[in-house]
Amino acid sequence: MFSFTSSFRKRLLPVALGPVTILACFCWFLSTAGGWLLQPDYTTRPALFLSHQNKLRPFEPITFTATEELVSGKIQVQGVPGQTVRDHHRLIFHPDRLYPFADELQVKVEGWFRSGENFTEIYVLETADYSERMWVEAVEGERPQLVRVWRGEEVQAAFPASFGKAGSPTPGGVFYIKDRGREFWSEKYQEGAYYWVRFQGNYLFHSVPFDRNKVLKKSEEAKLGSPASHGCIRLSVKDAKWFYENVPDGTYVIIRKALPKPEAAKTFSTGRDKLVIAMATDVVKLDPHDTSDNPSAIVNMHLFDTLLELGEDGNLRPALALSVEPRKNAQEWVVKLRPGVFFQDGTPLTAEEVKASFQRLLDPTLKLARRGLFAEYLQKVVATGPFTLRFYLNQPLVILPFFLAHTSAAIVKPTADGGLVGTGPYILKKWEPGYELVLTKGHYHWRKEPYFEKLVFKTVPEASARSVLLETGTCDVAFPLSPLEVQRLAKKDGIKVLTEPSHRVIYIGMNLTKPLFRRPEVRQALNYAIDKKALISRLLGGLAEESTSPLAPTAVGYHRCASFPYDPQKARELLKSAGALGAKVTLWAPKGRYLQDHKVAEAVAGYLTEVGLAVELKLWEWSSYMSMLNRNSPQWDLFLLGWVPATGEAYMGLAPLFGAESRSNLTFYRNPQVEKILNEALKTEDPGERNALFAQVQELVTDFAPWIFLYVQDQTVGLAREINGVEVLPTEVLAFHRAWRNQ
Repeated sequence: MFSFTSSFRKRLLPVALGPVTILACFCWFLSTAGGWLLQPDYTTRPALFLSHQNKLRPFEPITFTATEELVSGKIQVQGVPGQTVRDHHRLIFHPDRLYPFADELQVKVEGWFRSGENFTEIYVLETADYSERMWVEAVEGERPQLVRVWRGEEVQAAFPASFGKAGSPTPGGVFYIKDRGREFWSEKYQEGAYYWVRFQGNYLFHSVPFDRNKVLKKSEEAKLGSPASHGCIRLSVKDAKWFYENVPDGTYVIIRKALPKPEAAKTFSTGRDKLVIAMATDVVKLDPHDTSDNPSAIVNMHLFDTLLELGEDGNLRPALALSVEPRKNAQEWVVKLRPGVFFQDGTPLTAEEVKASFQRLLDPTLKLARRGLFAEYLQKVVATGPFTLRFYLNQPLVILPFFLAHTSAAIVKPTADGGLVGTGPYILKKWEPGYELVLTKGHYHWRKEPYFEKLVFKTVPEASARSVLLETGTCDVAFPLSPLEVQRLAKKDGIKVLTEPSHRVIYIGMNLTKPLFRRPEVRQALNYAIDKKALISRLLGGLAEESTSPLAPTAVGYHRCASFPYDPQKARELLKSAGALGAKVTLWAPKGRYLQDHKVAEAVAGYLTEVGLAVELKLWEWSSYMSMLNRNSPQWDLFLLGWVPATGEAYMGLAPLFGAESRSNLTFYRNPQVEKILNEALKTEDPGERNALFAQVQELVTDFAPWIFLYVQDQTVGLAREINGVEVLPTEVLAFHRAWRNQ
């Protein structure tokens, strides 16, 4: 075996296995035998090109670029476990541990081209000699966060790093990023990759200056750990000073992901008195009035109760309110409270407390995130007795009961220390953002007393890591699961996997302010171009169904519309008739927010390319994506997004996305007829007549096609076999009030 050095354009020649490789090796033999220096000037181009920078560095990904588009592929590195990611023409290997230093590695790459041909190649790569070199490893995914200093393969020092703050751009909170740093993160630091960052001058992990005597300036000590304008890792004052004194400029820093080690996880179990839940993203805030994300809703619903609530079947049921009845054509409502309910501070729930909670929600000076959901309709709330209230609305709203079941309408009571207390069965014990949140059972319960003394919510961004925790007994519940993990865990003893329908609709919106998408032929062509059945079967493992409406079939008021079958020839003809063949479009998509979202986006980009569009795909980290999807500066052409009507009914699935002035209407769809029908539906008390109006809206929207209608996504939850009573709601919320463990 042999390899070429960097003088040969940094390209390594594979060992002879394929026909092209045989030719290359034969040429090498002839040229070296005659004393000639062979340059890689092939008459026939190799099928694969290896991208590397001289010698492999400790955690450097290995990338192969193919001359044809790849259907599948795998890279195996001798003695080094890792993961292969396919990206159209590229295969990328991400190692799970260090490459051996100053050694040769045999690399096997195999797969299939779209043309139908398969290939198998073997390469020999050299690794860098870091036996005497100092380098730093910042590990994201371990708890606590770790920063290790290495010399070669030996650890010289290890320091715990900050857990980060709520709202940090990274799930684990390793990086603090602000202002232009957010843009830096979204462009460079992609999930699952590794980067090399250099120290410069006094810019350490903190970006905090020291004086000439290497003593932290007093003026800066108070700022230690404050967000810098670029990615940085938070250490203590003492540890930051150690770095300054011991780690020279020019040292490499490797940012990598680390999965929990199964062997460590086996040393303890969850215990029968607590339920441990591993979920993908952290809670944003423990205030139901000021959050709009599902992880926060899941935790908040165990601290705070709503007047009504949704069941697993999508129907309403009483909670703090025993009845909610309309008056004056649904412009006034009478609410009767459940007596004998207490807040967890021991004070009773009365009508005055409910009134105060809604006043807080509507207070414009507080600028709460969920005020807009209610302020448009709710004028005031009046307590008419100890346990009765009257809601006065600005207009008739027959679906008010669904609004009252929304998690953001939970009843809260401010405390003297600035916190909130609720009537839910649990209270907050501790919260380490980015890592763990613990709830303990409170003293007052109007429901049946919960089985578990503690609910422990762990933030575990990696899907494979959540599965490992479930397999090793480190957690009792894990969600969501990837398609591969669903299939694998379903075969495991001691684990049960739930795949439940949801209200989650995944779509690709079109920016209707762009002239291209104002042509109906183009909008229709994009819908005919996508093989949704293939997306669902190949990428989602069957965990979805094709969209036949802007709503999911589980939503109240859903109406099945005519769908767009896969017909690439018709799509091309429509584009040609619209003069749009060869048009350049950008497709934006998040990476890691929805099930296989970035892979779906890549596939859609491929389908659109095949019918004649020039597609540029841009993937985003979720928080950056949300900030860039701004109606005030619509830079996108196409965007992938999902929507769940949290009330479980049609109005909340249609009005936010197709109302002309709604901030969630990112397609800029505008139809006065739709506006009129939606307003009429709010006044229509008869459910059948109301659903008929919603059906008209769904037909109008589908006919216009401001979206590429993709699919309705299932929910995936893994449970330990002995766990029962977990409610999986179609709003993608999990309730553990009634959960219990078999003894």
